[in-house]
Amino acid sequence: TPTPPNPPTPTPPNPPTPTPEPPTDSNRPPVVNSSVLSQGGFKTNELTFAANTDTDPDPGDKISYTICLADYNAVDSSAYRWKSDRNGRSYRELIDKSSFPEIPLPSWLTFNPETRTVKIDETRPKNFNYWLKITGTDSSGASVSEIVRFKSSSFRGFVIDSYIAGSTIFLDANKNGILDPNEPSAITGPNGEFELNLASDIFDKNQNGEIDPEEGNLVATGGTDTATGLPLETPVTAPPDATVVTLLTSLVADLIDKGVTPAEAQSLVKTSLAIPANIDLTSLDPIAATNNNQPGGIATLSAMVKVQNFITQTAAAIDGASSASNTDIVKAVVSSITSRIQSGTVLNLSNAADLEPIIQQTAAKIQQIDPSFNRQKFAQTTSQSATVMATANQRIDAAISSTTTSIPEAIARVQKVALGETTQDLKAVGAGTKSISQAVAENTGTALDTQIQAVTLPAGIATPVVTGDADLGSNSPDRILGTNDDDILTGGSGNDVLMGMRGNDYLDGTLGNDSLFGGKGNDILLGGGGDDALFGGRGADILNGGDGNDILLAGKGNDLLIGGLGTDTLTGGNGNDKFLLATNAGTDTITDFEVGKDLLVLGNNLTFAQLSITQENSATFIRLSATGAILASLNGVAASAIDATNFNIA
Repeated sequence: TPTPPNPPTPTPPNPPTPTPEPPTDSNRPPVVNSSVLSQGGFKTNELTFAANTDTDPDPGDKISYTICLADYNAVDSSAYRWKSDRNGRSYRELIDKSSFPEIPLPSWLTFNPETRTVKIDETRPKNFNYWLKITGTDSSGASVSEIVRFKSSSFRGFVIDSYIAGSTIFLDANKNGILDPNEPSAITGPNGEFELNLASDIFDKNQNGEIDPEEGNLVATGGTDTATGLPLETPVTAPPDATVVTLLTSLVADLIDKGVTPAEAQSLVKTSLAIPANIDLTSLDPIAATNNNQPGGIATLSAMVKVQNFITQTAAAIDGASSASNTDIVKAVVSSITSRIQSGTVLNLSNAADLEPIIQQTAAKIQQIDPSFNRQKFAQTTSQSATVMATANQRIDAAISSTTTSIPEAIARVQKVALGETTQDLKAVGAGTKSISQAVAENTGTALDTQIQAVTLPAGIATPVVTGDADLGSNSPDRILGTNDDDILTGGSGNDVLMGMRGNDYLDGTLGNDSLFGGKGNDILLGGGGDDALFGGRGADILNGGDGNDILLAGKGNDLLIGGLGTDTLTGGNGNDKFLLATNAGTDTITDFEVGKDLLVLGNNLTFAQLSITQENSATFIRLSATGAILASLNGVAASAIDATNFNIA
């Protein structure tokens, strides 16, 4: 039997040699998640950017932030490229880090890396122009950067319906009519003046170095009409390059928002309201122009006041019947007016037939945003309401023809009624608490004339002539304007207006019911005898009302307010203010005491132990325990919040 051959033993294949993978980088750099450029600009003098501005793809990796500057002219557009952050927003990325020649931070610019806050202090120069680089660095040293333009920019001007003091003015970048956290704002001074500073190009979306109309509007809300003493009830708007903000500029801004060019918008408004064609509505101060006999001043002032009356009264009438916000109602009134203007309609705001269709159109707009608004019921009073509104504007026409008093003063008397009692009556009609026949009877004819004749304008409230710098020799005996230097201005026995302008000024009204305006600088204002109005303005001011029932408004800065004898009203404004309390010095009403910021200073050897502090309604009363004499009341402050820490000894 043949022996079978052994089967061949298979040779196992060689195992494949694995291809080595390249080592993985253990650290990945941060990325721009929400660019600083997209977060908004400086509000006043600070910018705090978000903690998640940059994010790191490696879990747990912490990012720290730094900033640096380069001169604007040292970095041109070839040094950076536009990229998108993780939210799809644009930012500038440097192509080469060496193309950003860093310079030391100036003393007026600081950065807190813990809070991510960039801050500009008051010593900043008037003009500057830099690139600001924000760098996020992870714990391994990897980083990402973006650059934004960092330059000085300011809007200066006046808010005018007369002059509006204490109004909040802001750049409404998203045009919602509301001051949002990222939008820069300021408070108007005693003459309605404002300076709104920007230190970033975040709002300059097209990077042309200017804020264009499509990039935002100026909006002013609140404040007090210095001619009538009434609050500003209607928000006022203007294109961003305007130096005056009035209801006329509100019409211009609304037309621009509807797609009309700025030049055509002005032309349409002027044609419709019989304003001379050569007037620039965004720069002319109609009160100053009227007082200085400037051509076109009276026509512009008349149109401005009539528009203000009509918008305010229409908004009030609808507000009484609707739950819509005042901002939305005013927008609807303005839009209804500009619709007529855009169509080429010539409007006579003293004619009820011209006003009624606008009121009806506004009501239709409100019904779209407030379904509960009873438009049919409201329409039953529209015709008579238009008569009331037209009558008020007819009295403006008469005031302009007056030869017995200044035109602004005559207008202020009419507006005191039109924007006061008449407006409230129309609101009551809308709410159903007053009949339209009663409102007509009280606000037309002899009844209206009687109200106007009985008006007493606020004591010490002036309608200043805005003339810029003036020499003392050119001023009238009762109106003295200072210079940009340190002035000493002294009034006489009459009712004087002293305006310090810039510099550290000393103003003494002496006798009479005087109006003192410190302006910029660290000023000392003495009211003297009479019922005086003292406006500190900017700087660390000292305001002393003296004898009489005085009004003290300190404005910006850390101020000292002394009411003196009489029943005085004290408003500190912005800053850490001090209010002097003393025996035998009358009673002070402090309108804006801020616990933790402001202090009450005890004079005449007073001590905290001698005081009693009680709550009465929404105010805290501070009395001398031994006699019960009221030293001061603090509006809107809880008595439980006041203790010895809120007092200083003089």
